[in-house]
Amino acid sequence: MLDPRLIRGAGVGALVLAVMQIVGNALHPPLPGDPTQAMPIIAQTTLWNIVHLDIAVSYVLFIPFVIGAAASFTNNSPLVRIGTPLIIVAAAIGLAQILTHLTMFKYLADTYVATSDPALRQNIVFLYNVLWPYAVALEVAHLLVIDVAGVMFGIAMLDEALYPQWVGQLGAAGGIIAAVGLLAGKFGFGGTQRGDVIFGVTLIPLVIWIIATGIVLLRADLEPSGALGSRESGGDAAKLGTPLSPT
Repeated sequence: MLDPRLIRGAGVGALVLAVMQIVGNALHPPLPGDPTQAMPIIAQTTLWNIVHLDIAVSYVLFIPFVIGAAASFTNNSPLVRIGTPLIIVAAAIGLAQILTHLTMFKYLADTYVATSDPALRQNIVFLYNVLWPYAVALEVAHLLVIDVAGVMFGIAMLDEALYPQWVGQLGAAGGIIAAVGLLAGKFGFGGTQRGDVIFGVTLIPLVIWIIATGIVLLRADLEPSGALGSRESGGDAAKLGTPLSPT
């Protein structure tokens, strides 16, 4: 049974979260690995709080997006059944991780810039060095899970009549590219501007896939009791913009 409101809500969520991710990541300043250089940037970035609130809300929107997208599948794909909770958990971890930038690291940075006490500054740098690796670990973990789940959804779309083949292929390829770029940017070039560029650029195909998925979900002609079917079961007639009727 298909729920048009749930599926179209997922389409809206996909487009909004994609825009928010683009804006948030574009406005987020690159941070050097040296805390004494990074904290002044954090403290002096006027839009720091707004940027991280934007990204935090985008993670919340991942939940209705993936639930509604999963509801559009009628082939009972195990990849979707596994990928859905993976993205929900990853979104929760991503939300927790980005809030550390909004609260904990912002507080350390503001305190560091505001004081001239060498001992206090040394203690703040120590705390930053202790906490930062955990934040990076959370970041890599949740993004890697989202990338892998994107691959799973992309592969599942190849057998679902609602989605054009290129959308599934883009999801599978985009997830792989994003995962490779994440690991290369964070570990191969960690703490450098080149690493941030690699990380950001390799996210583009996956973001485009999210947008494409949202458009498909919004434009699909769904009947509440309809079933789309898989390509193998004759569901190829249920293409984008074509009325769908119960099987």
